[in-house]
Amino acid sequence: MNFRTQVTQEKKRLAQQRQAIEKRATEIESQLSDLRAELDVIAGELAAIEAYENARGEAPAPRRRRARKADAPAPATTTRRRRRGSRRAEILSAIAAFGATGVGRGGIIEALNVKGDKSGQQSVSNALAALKKSGAVTHLDGKYAMATGDAATADAAPSAATR
Repeated sequence: MNFRTQVTQEKKRLAQQRQAIEKRATEIESQLSDLRAELDVIAGELAAIEAYENARGEAPAPRRRRARKADAPAPATTTRRRRRGSRRAEILSAIAAFGATGVGRGGIIEALNVKGDKSGQQSVSNALAALKKSGAVTHLDGKYAMATGDAATADAAPSAATR
């Protein structure tokens, strides 16, 4: 067998091998596109379930977290607690900024930048109720305004009659 026939046979063998590999690659690409289509269907179903849960007001099921390793440090907290009474002070300054015309609960929530934060909105409502009860603010026609001098200072300093 001479060199030329060896080269021809090798070229033929390599061409057949290339053709087999290309055929296999085409099959794998087809399988991959089928799998991607299945993933798209599953993602659509999950989105529909999540939309349904959101419409009903239910929170989606919590994702499970992996347990921390024993030697791993505890994660740092990202939120800090507020100082007691600081929300009331913020509310009083927000009401004072609106002047004698007063401001509604929604305006106070927007001024304090807690719109959309349920716990923040609840703390504003609780503080407004406490301020109204103490006489520091008045509530008329759905608007809160600073109380006049006597009512605002009555809570701060005990009167002569109660001493």
